[in-house]
Amino acid sequence: MAAKSRMENSKNTSTSLGFLLLWLGSVIFILIGIVLLCLGGRNLTRGYVSSHWPKTDGIIQSSTISQSCSKPPSNAQQQHTLYGASISYDFQVAGSTYSSSRVSFSDYSHDMNHAQSILNRYPQGKKVTVYYAPNNPRLAVLETGISDGMWILPIGGTIFLCMGIMIFATRQAIMQANK
Repeated sequence: MAAKSRMENSKNTSTSLGFLLLWLGSVIFILIGIVLLCLGGRNLTRGYVSSHWPKTDGIIQSSTISQSCSKPPSNAQQQHTLYGASISYDFQVAGSTYSSSRVSFSDYSHDMNHAQSILNRYPQGKKVTVYYAPNNPRLAVLETGISDGMWILPIGGTIFLCMGIMIFATRQAIMQANK
């Protein structure tokens, strides 16, 4: 009788631990989804609104390719090099000079060819059109609107959020079935 009771307690403990891990996993997925949706939504909103911002003339102060290397912990032999375009430009609004380095709200590429194409469009010394937020001229871009790359974060966020909700719903269904 005592052995049967210990087995039931052990089973209940492992079941409780499993439910706790499912709950924790669902919360983590939901939180990641919310963060990605918020960041992606902010960039989509800024991309859309930027196409209606006032514009002014600016000049490219520097135009270089930046690179960083990373070694994944699982495979120390493999090294990845990530490339990006580092563009900085100055512009004036209402007599004040501002500097910015944002090309667009979808600067997600880490490909050498893409970085080089941005450098080719914005060489040092080139006169450019700068679009700035009327209530905060420090928030400025050279390219306005929504591009395909801007959908990565909201789509990823939606996937994480849905997975978290599915994990939570599965946990709830299993708990109801075990009652």
